[in-house]
Amino acid sequence: MKQRLLWIDFLRGLAVLGMIETHSVNSFLAPVYRTGGWFTFLSYLNGIVAPTFLFIAGFLQGASIRKNWDAPTSFARRFRSIGVLLLLAYALQFPWNSPFDGDKVWIALGRIDVLHCIAISLASLLVLAKLCKRLITFDAMVGLLTIGLILAAPFVWNSTENFPAPIAGYLTAHRGALFPLFPWSAFLLAGALASRLPRMFAVGFLLTTALGWMLKFTMAAWFESQTYATRYDAFLFRLSVVLLGCALCSWLLTTDRLLTRAIQWCGARSLPLYVFHLILLHSGLGILLPPLRDLYPKTQTPTTVFWLFLLTLSATLALTWLWQWVLTHTIRLTRKGWPMDYRTGE
Repeated sequence: MKQRLLWIDFLRGLAVLGMIETHSVNSFLAPVYRTGGWFTFLSYLNGIVAPTFLFIAGFLQGASIRKNWDAPTSFARRFRSIGVLLLLAYALQFPWNSPFDGDKVWIALGRIDVLHCIAISLASLLVLAKLCKRLITFDAMVGLLTIGLILAAPFVWNSTENFPAPIAGYLTAHRGALFPLFPWSAFLLAGALASRLPRMFAVGFLLTTALGWMLKFTMAAWFESQTYATRYDAFLFRLSVVLLGCALCSWLLTTDRLLTRAIQWCGARSLPLYVFHLILLHSGLGILLPPLRDLYPKTQTPTTVFWLFLLTLSATLALTWLWQWVLTHTIRLTRKGWPMDYRTGE
């Protein structure tokens, strides 16, 4: 495996563990324990998980576009992969228990999650790469779009909540969306820009941190009236943590130990891990296992939540390994190649 992919898989593996922990806490922890400094700190760390996934997806897509800029590229094949990802995103939100309930289906269409955001953002990068004749023009357009998404987020959130749910979900979180394009897509686009200067993560961390604190003090009065997710300083602080993680992983990941390989294994298979842990928590495995959130309602202590996190993680890893085993043996029998590289998304 290339060294570039080693640290990316390691960082994404850490994000996978954080993702499962985040959803376990959100699904099981009783409200009475959601107070105190420890929970505030944990919530902030959990808020870095999605930006990390988005940033890495953009970084890999940007690096691939740069590497193949002058070579023929199968955009149709990439768009098909993105289309499959988008269908999977809608399938995970679809109310399968009430498929003919129009109201629930309509609400589900507006619950835009991180996979929706990744799919649309990756498609946008491909469109820009197709339209731009020069690489420097591509970088300029991605930079302008990134800044535009960040600056427009608070205004879009306050002006589009009356749009139909399937459209509003991509613009604002007021209708139940989790990761609307404003401003979450900007993390992915920032990753695409970072792929131009992959050795400048530490510099980026210092710049975004400094700019974040400057905005926090100079625009404090205006930020008080804004949702935290649309605040410019909040975006910069989250981005700075992601950049710090990239710098540490890319510089310090020099050993090949068992724990390191295990985390990299998770990072290389982040998509099936994402899907299976959501199924276990919210949908269940049919008659074999009901949803864990139904077996353990949101009344659990932190100790119980920790053990439920380990249970969810173990079951998710087992299902992912089984899924890979089935795919591998099916491919051997049919003599076909992998439909997608989990590391690069190609």
